[in-house]
Amino acid sequence: MRIFITGVAGVLGSSLARFLLSKGYDVAGNDIVRYEESRVFDLDGLKYIWKSTIDLDADDFPWVPDLIVDASLAFADRPLANASPMHTVYGNLATAMRVIELARRRFPKTTLSYPSSLNSVYGYLAWNNSGLKAREGGEERREEGGRRRD
Repeated sequence: MRIFITGVAGVLGSSLARFLLSKGYDVAGNDIVRYEESRVFDLDGLKYIWKSTIDLDADDFPWVPDLIVDASLAFADRPLANASPMHTVYGNLATAMRVIELARRRFPKTTLSYPSSLNSVYGYLAWNNSGLKAREGGEERREEGGRRRD
């Protein structure tokens, strides 16, 4: 299986790449971090593309992927997100939409996955008897009769 990971130098992307390579999968990925400074510089077999996700083109992929894992966030900085929320939301949405459109147009049989840690910017979600409730800034909040779910 051929797997492409956006944000491959981040915490989530690098951990996933390391695991998948250990299982024998073909793995490629991109990030804005220079390869030599990334968390993945020591991974044999990783095809690394030093490029922002929003600038990816089909020609950047070393092969047609079976799975694209979008682990990138344009802006994961919580203080920036609090100070400039629309900038953060639009930047993150534009990046995700770029991946979706690229897959739709050029790789229509490829599966997309979004296992992101967006809670670092947008807060956590909690279940209660009436459904999901957002929690401000990652604060834990339990609703009467509900249970915590992260």
